[in-house]
Amino acid sequence: MSKQLLSFIIFLFAFTLNAQEKDTLVALSNDEVEQLIGQQMRSDPKASIAYSKHLLQRAVKANDFETQCLAFNLMGASNRVLGNLGLALKNQLSAEKLLEKFDNPELKVSVYNALGNTYSDIGNYDKVLPAYFKAIRISEFNNLTLSTISLKHNLAYFKDQIGEYGEALQIIKENRKLILENEGSENVNNFILSKNDMLQAMVFTKLRQPDSVLFYGERALKAAKIQKDQFSEQGIYEYLGSAYAEKSQYKKAFENLNRADSLGVAMGNNITLMETRFSLASVHYQVKNYDEVIAILENSISVTERDSLNYPNNDDNYKLLAEAYKEKGNYEKANYYFEQYIQKHNFKKDLHQIIDTSFDKKKVEEFQDELQQLKSEKDDQQNYLLYLGLGATLVILGLLVILLKFYRNKKRNEQKFQELHQRLNTVKTKESAQIVDTKDDILEENTTSEVGEDVTQHILEGLKKLEAQEYFLKQDCNAYNVSKKIKTNTSYLSKVVNSHCQKNFNTYINDLRINYAIVRLENDKRFRSFSIQSIAEELGYKSADSFTKYFKQNTGLNPSFYIKQLNNLK
Repeated sequence: MSKQLLSFIIFLFAFTLNAQEKDTLVALSNDEVEQLIGQQMRSDPKASIAYSKHLLQRAVKANDFETQCLAFNLMGASNRVLGNLGLALKNQLSAEKLLEKFDNPELKVSVYNALGNTYSDIGNYDKVLPAYFKAIRISEFNNLTLSTISLKHNLAYFKDQIGEYGEALQIIKENRKLILENEGSENVNNFILSKNDMLQAMVFTKLRQPDSVLFYGERALKAAKIQKDQFSEQGIYEYLGSAYAEKSQYKKAFENLNRADSLGVAMGNNITLMETRFSLASVHYQVKNYDEVIAILENSISVTERDSLNYPNNDDNYKLLAEAYKEKGNYEKANYYFEQYIQKHNFKKDLHQIIDTSFDKKKVEEFQDELQQLKSEKDDQQNYLLYLGLGATLVILGLLVILLKFYRNKKRNEQKFQELHQRLNTVKTKESAQIVDTKDDILEENTTSEVGEDVTQHILEGLKKLEAQEYFLKQDCNAYNVSKKIKTNTSYLSKVVNSHCQKNFNTYINDLRINYAIVRLENDKRFRSFSIQSIAEELGYKSADSFTKYFKQNTGLNPSFYIKQLNNLK
């Protein structure tokens, strides 16, 4: 009897609260309900769906097509946050059908933008760009600056999803300029700017540039917490976790990824939760926790198949699971999951609906060959014991040879470092001396007879000014831009550099950069702590490989060895 009474009291209390909430909504205007939905959407999407339904009912009674469209669109956006993509698309298509019944450019932009987002999420890539471009055309025609920025952010997100990271980053950077040009606009420094930071962190995660991820991610996280945007917080924690893993700081990686996982569970969006768990499993794989990888991914696959989820790295779950089983020595399951990976990978639709089956067949054969080889090694393990003594002896001899070679190389490199360091100390006393001064055997222009003395002097003075301004550290520093800055042409510039420096223009620029690197690494402890990629970008190189190539070419040392020796001196 007491249990029945308690149940009745709980029901009565819930009914009273629901009635009070409805009374509160009835007292609000349409604009106030819309504002309430926007506040709740990214922290309590279930509540925002309920408010959207209330707004829809009110609009249907009033025969208000514009508000009906708005309600469907907000309901769709809330369902997308929850991961209910089928319902989200149904809501947004209902909103699209109502667009012809009124003229509201901002709402039209919002509906087509939402459709593009959902099409991207469910993998209908052929419908994404048409939806975004419709929205962008309407937005630009009506001078809706903030809407245009938001749309291009979503376009960048889509480019990232299909692997076009360079284009995504270019759109994000162009958008940032547009944001800064409109600093006075409402909300431009809040959600819009933090979204830009978050997108940069996302793309740099894919490009495996952890320092950049941490820079933009921490900034975006701070803004997301202020805005109580748990949906964005989850993604940002995932990017930060991946960045720390890339830097081998696994404790921080797991801390951030576990926070992302907790937020995903709280939000109830299984799609973003599965993506977070793939990142978590990937870090466990890096630290060789193969049992954890298997437990996480088998659960993710079970949830994915149960709920028919679709997300970008769904197929990669099977690939990583196959690799984990391979490391555990369970080749039967490794082969099974790798074949599942190929099937899922083929099922995934890309922008052009192209599946390279011959490539996939080759991948399957390669993986199966590898498994067969591992099986053979396992079966024949006893036979190897007969040769263990001889093998061990050969290994030891090989190691001795390698150690001897390593020792000689180390001594040779240490000697080169001492010579380089001595040259550096020598040039400190000579204002115009250079540590590296390459002379090219073959020059582009062998004569300056066509260049007058005044022009030659003008070019040399211009080059000296640009050196003082450290223009050579810019990535756009090339013969065309330099000649433009000093008001001459590339032919004259090349001839003067060849004649007065005995080197080609590219060699001239590389010498300046390497000289700068040698001196700054000597003097700037913080600069020495940068990654080789970050140092390369500071010097104007687009890649770490280019910087390493020219540094070793001019000094005989790898930059990492030079930095290590400098740190040992300090």
